[in-house]
Amino acid sequence: MGLKFTRNDIAAYVYGKMSTDHPTVVLYFENTAEIDLDSQSDVFALCLIDFIDIDRLNVDADVMREYLGEIIIRVFTREGSGVAPSLDLADYLLGVLSDVDIPTGITCKTSYLGKKVVDSGWMMVDVVTPFVFWNV
Repeated sequence: MGLKFTRNDIAAYVYGKMSTDHPTVVLYFENTAEIDLDSQSDVFALCLIDFIDIDRLNVDADVMREYLGEIIIRVFTREGSGVAPSLDLADYLLGVLSDVDIPTGITCKTSYLGKKVVDSGWMMVDVVTPFVFWNV
């Protein structure tokens, strides 16, 4: 399993969950060129998949590597629309991403909330999920 396939598997998992359970929330991915904030609904999300580290696990000819990364889903809420919708979505994401195995061999660790930022009329909070997979 390579990085591109891992990223695509994570994106498909997150998109599948969101489109089924929260179909009215628009979900963007890190390859989105531009997001027009003026035309957005009061809540939307941006999914970032970050590869952080690689460890070689052996010295054999058949190399085994452990890849570490983070799924970061940034939940955006328009100021003045209340915090309930973003908290509902963050709570959902914490539950659906924490401590799960994505069927293609990716193990998600316990999710946590990042810091809250308010900027340009939007409140943003990150739901961060560390993950690991092995290339064997």
